[in-house]
Amino acid sequence: MNSLQLCRLVLAVFITLVGASDRLAAQTASFKAGSNAEWDRATWALVHTPGEELFYGVLHPEAALFERPFSSTLAAKEHEHFVQQLRNQGISVVQLRDAVLAGTVDENGRELPGPALDELREFAFRFVTLESDPPVSESQQDQLKKKYFAESFQQLHPDELWSTIVLNPKITLRSTGDLNTGVVADYAVRPVMNLYFMRDQVITTRRGVVVGKMNSEQRHIETEIVRFALGRIGIKPIGVIEEPGRLEGGDFLPAGDRVFIGEGLRTNSAAIQQLLDADAFGTDEVVVVKDPWRQQVQMHLDTYFNLVADDLALLAENRLGESDHGPTVDVFKKNADGYELQASGMKFPAYLKSIGVRVIPVKQQDQLKYGCNVLTLKSNEVFVVDGVSNEFLKTLKEADVTVHVVDFSNLTGGYGACHCTVQVLSRKQAVDGR
Repeated sequence: MNSLQLCRLVLAVFITLVGASDRLAAQTASFKAGSNAEWDRATWALVHTPGEELFYGVLHPEAALFERPFSSTLAAKEHEHFVQQLRNQGISVVQLRDAVLAGTVDENGRELPGPALDELREFAFRFVTLESDPPVSESQQDQLKKKYFAESFQQLHPDELWSTIVLNPKITLRSTGDLNTGVVADYAVRPVMNLYFMRDQVITTRRGVVVGKMNSEQRHIETEIVRFALGRIGIKPIGVIEEPGRLEGGDFLPAGDRVFIGEGLRTNSAAIQQLLDADAFGTDEVVVVKDPWRQQVQMHLDTYFNLVADDLALLAENRLGESDHGPTVDVFKKNADGYELQASGMKFPAYLKSIGVRVIPVKQQDQLKYGCNVLTLKSNEVFVVDGVSNEFLKTLKEADVTVHVVDFSNLTGGYGACHCTVQVLSRKQAVDGR
């Protein structure tokens, strides 16, 4: 059995186990992870509807890397509605939680003993920190953890194993002598509050999926969770970014025979060099967009630039002209020996013009409302979040762009929008414009 056949088989089993629709099951045979261009039709996507982990983030938004206070309950409802809208567009959507739990529960939620559940228990236990106060010796600590795993952890339902993963609990035990059970515990959590921004943990190139390395301490373990989930649905990454590299998916946009990769606040040159050395992009040209500003308000390339079609892009107004915020590009071309730097220091807008890409300038008020962070469904058709100006929507429509407006009133409080929340795992190239 080759890798593609294995991928199809695992996906078919996964879909059966999680009770996906007949429509979703019917499309598994054609699934292959890879994205050629942002304007190709999106067919498969990985998402995460936020749950209990998000609540802790909204208690102190700034510490969670969030923009402002918002309701985690309403954010989850907005996301559920957005997922349905994605499915209404013919996109097969896989929930991260379902991928992680694949093969461990039946259609009635009862656990299924076997290798899949054993693997999940082992993985989830990595997210538990167990300590004693005062500290005990290393051998005693090791015995304590083994006892805990053999007794308590073996009784957890897969749903509780999922909670362990997203809450990342720390349990500190203290003796109470002869009182009651003789022990009391202090509990703390370090939840993965930004996990619903599924764009960032990996990038999907035309060759496959590359696991990134998050720039922020609050998000470091997200890549482990997503990598595990991908493995459960039969997707083996073609590469993993190593230290000192930093790579976040919001800085990556595939564009046919070229890709755009942002170098700035969240993605660094070390990661980009690793991608070039590994030929992870699989394209003739790599355009490194260098951000001189590096501010949270435009933390990723997709917060100030996006592709709507092969000849149409959105670009924040403050990145145009002679502004100090204007990015430059380094252009790498592939040859027999790998990639070679062909041009450096060219202004980004000038480069776009040189390759025949028209730019729609996005005013500051609309960029701050995530006007650049659209999700392109196919050429000249996008999701954009509610709150952008009517003028911006009119400009898009005058450019023959079909616009679907979605409610992200709470979700944007986390500092992201449509593009940030979806990892498109597969896109279908258009034939004769269709």
